[in-house]
Amino acid sequence: ALVVLLSLLAVDAIETDRPARAAAAGFLAGLSRISGLLLAPYLLLLALRRPRGSRAGSVLAALSPAAGFATFCLYFHLRFGDARLFVRAQHNWSRQPKTVWDGPLLILRTMWEDISTGALLHKSPIRTLEGVYLALFAVLALVLLRYRRVAEAVYVGLTVGIVLASGTLESAGRYADRLSVNIEL
Repeated sequence: ALVVLLSLLAVDAIETDRPARAAAAGFLAGLSRISGLLLAPYLLLLALRRPRGSRAGSVLAALSPAAGFATFCLYFHLRFGDARLFVRAQHNWSRQPKTVWDGPLLILRTMWEDISTGALLHKSPIRTLEGVYLALFAVLALVLLRYRRVAEAVYVGLTVGIVLASGTLESAGRYADRLSVNIEL
């Protein structure tokens, strides 16, 4: 819930020309979760929509989620000697060794197994529903592009990408919840 609140504050602050508030909220969003990092391209594209006179501060503020995430990685590097420790920790939840690049293949394999064995709603209905959410948001990214809502399409597409990179549909719904709140703005 915290990253959702911080994301909403950052977006609102960019859109209402309050770059200091956007920078603070964006930094904290990037610091709090890896998904906060996805906010940086979205905020940058929103900042570039601003009138020329108020663009500079907004563009700098748009970089704040990346700075927050870099601080997060720096902490892991200084404390544990591994700036990407969070990636390894996420992948330790898997039943098999994997990398970020294996994620999409693992998700497709799981979906195929559920469909081919008839376990679509019986084995893990939550996972099935989260897969439906993911597919709907992938379609939403394309629809947003079609309507030239590039900033929103990039944000939705990156969020779908982070779920795919995780290699699991478990908790994909939390990203969908976050997306739906941000798209409302």
